[in-house]
Amino acid sequence: MSEQDPKKVHDDWVNKLAEYFLKQGYRVIKEGEMFSLEGWKEPDLILLKGTSLEAVVEVIVMEPYENADRSVLEKCKKIRDYISPPQIIVFEPVQYLDKTRLSEKVGHYQKLFNLQHAPKSYSEIEQLFAEKWERLHNLNVTFWNEENVTL
Repeated sequence: MSEQDPKKVHDDWVNKLAEYFLKQGYRVIKEGEMFSLEGWKEPDLILLKGTSLEAVVEVIVMEPYENADRSVLEKCKKIRDYISPPQIIVFEPVQYLDKTRLSEKVGHYQKLFNLQHAPKSYSEIEQLFAEKWERLHNLNVTFWNEENVTL
């Protein structure tokens, strides 16, 4: 994907993922087609098998992982607390971010996690946050990227 506006990248991936999960046999409820909770915009995708809730998918592009009102951590906590799905999937277009953002943010994440080496990809950064959130917040999040989806 070429350099694009992050909102467009987000919306394109929401649509691609909805199509992908439909082909996998899920019933997909997209953002804007579902309920809203006061003070919270609904998640991007809710996945059902029949009437059974299987997962909630949140697509993120250049959003802060932590320490902000609309951070990925806060969104995932709301998903866990309000919806309580068996699985929370956070999709992040790693290839896009590695090209457009990694070079300017790599030092920040290396320092934040006290790493001996600089992360080579946002995939490494996601793994660090997933482990931290599991340990500190009892929050189990599965990060996905382009490699998880065959379109």
